[in-house]
Amino acid sequence: MVGVDGRGRSSRALAAAVDLARRLGEAELFVVYVRCARVCLPPGVGEALLVEELDDEEAEVRAEVQAVLGRTGLRWRFVSRQGEPSIELTSIAEQVDALMVVAGRRRLSVLRDLVLGSTSRQLVKRSRRPLLLVP
Repeated sequence: MVGVDGRGRSSRALAAAVDLARRLGEAELFVVYVRCARVCLPPGVGEALLVEELDDEEAEVRAEVQAVLGRTGLRWRFVSRQGEPSIELTSIAEQVDALMVVAGRRRLSVLRDLVLGSTSRQLVKRSRRPLLLVP
């Protein structure tokens, strides 16, 4: 299983997951995109615009995944959820009995990492599955 979000680190994670799936032969690759609103808005304020932006972002990620995986011959599924990425990724990994979770690792400044945390750090804390973090 691999988490994707359309950023560079996500593309590298997807490439690593494709390589692993090829080596495993019969593996089905679950590609998971978590819709995560990065801003907090009061209900009804800018909600339609935010949903439209999230829809556009998901469509771009889905197209990128299709472009990469469509030519590999691998069995794969695109799964989209909404929520906090580390929670959704660990939940889906358990649901599909994933052999491993692959995710990109973003380099944050020490201060930003302490204040905001990171998805990869939260995955390390939450996941009961082996985890491959791709820089």
